[in-house]
Amino acid sequence: GLDCEMEPPHVADGVMSVILLMDMRTFKENSVAFLRDLGHQLRTTILIKKDHLGNDMVRPWSGTKDVGLRDTEFGKKHHIVFTERGQTGVQVFLEIDNRKCTSMSGSECFFSAREAAEFLAATASKHSLSPDFPIFQVKDVPTGPMDNDTPTNSKYVFIGVILVLLAGLLIGVLVTAQRKRAAGITWFPEGFIRNNSSTRRRSRRRGPDGQEMRNLNKGSMGCIDVDINGGHIGPPHWSDDDDDGLAPPRAKRSRGPGDSNGVPGGYASDHTAITDYEEAGHDPRVWTQQHLDAADISVPPSMMTPPAIHDHVDVDARGPLGMTPLMVAAVRGGGLDTGSDAEDEQTAHIISELVAQGAQLNAAMDKTGETSLHLAARYARSDAAKRLLDAGADANSQDNTGRTPLHAAVAA
Repeated sequence: GLDCEMEPPHVADGVMSVILLMDMRTFKENSVAFLRDLGHQLRTTILIKKDHLGNDMVRPWSGTKDVGLRDTEFGKKHHIVFTERGQTGVQVFLEIDNRKCTSMSGSECFFSAREAAEFLAATASKHSLSPDFPIFQVKDVPTGPMDNDTPTNSKYVFIGVILVLLAGLLIGVLVTAQRKRAAGITWFPEGFIRNNSSTRRRSRRRGPDGQEMRNLNKGSMGCIDVDINGGHIGPPHWSDDDDDGLAPPRAKRSRGPGDSNGVPGGYASDHTAITDYEEAGHDPRVWTQQHLDAADISVPPSMMTPPAIHDHVDVDARGPLGMTPLMVAAVRGGGLDTGSDAEDEQTAHIISELVAQGAQLNAAMDKTGETSLHLAARYARSDAAKRLLDAGADANSQDNTGRTPLHAAVAA
């Protein structure tokens, strides 16, 4: 019983759980004999494990109510002695103390509860265990059972449930996002995308201001006249060959509550300035060669004239309405998606050249106060806007109506 041993305990790893088919009172009366018999089988000393209060860890046990195999043909054929059906007994937690075993030379000791449990299971399969102590189950418990097993298991179950809920929520979000992405339709403003096979006409929707720029793109820049008399390039006019066949826009006048004829005024607000562009066609300033280069317009050789006073290279030359070559390059394309990467690259190259020559990024038009970045945003020229921003254009500059390039981009 190790009562007289002075050596420190040499306990094997883990705890062994044994279920006996006997009542609690009978087991307590025969516990010493049971420990001695089990110690003979394992050739070591077996002790009942104590809890933190010093009590023996012996608990009542009851089997499940499932149908057993003992009375079936399978049970009779394979000699099944015990099943859990309606069984009751006690569960004992045992420790293995190898102090005596290790002190004997040539002895084989069990240094873990798992090895001892496997040895007892093999012995039971040969029916070599004592019939006085009907062992129903024997197994090892590596960490050792504690009194707070149930709270610990409940904690693990709670954590598992939370993890499952989080995983389900994540999967649901991903599936919903994928479904929306698959069924979503991107909304484009009318006339924003033009397909070659479509017979839809170009949208006549215009921006809120700057109407003089509506035909200033690559297609309509071809309508710029060259005045042979004096070799000057005249202001732009609208050709009958334009895509939508629109007449030149009528001059807008600032309208208040009523005009001179007594007709009530049209739309006006504190945030919308309706300016007069009637003098745009009579602007004495002309398009320079820098403007034509920015618009990718070549003048026929027959129209070339001797050098004039304005032929010197001025990267910030002001044309009609106070437009600089950088502004012309910014609106090149007119907001139509041609699908040509070469066109975008050429526009970006022209902007880069003008910036490298020292063009003013924040130069503003005379009437509207719009900068090159305003025009690029209003005409949906994302490539030009990116180049201007990379070059240091002021993203918060305001035109005469207080709008920033962001306002123009949203309106476009």
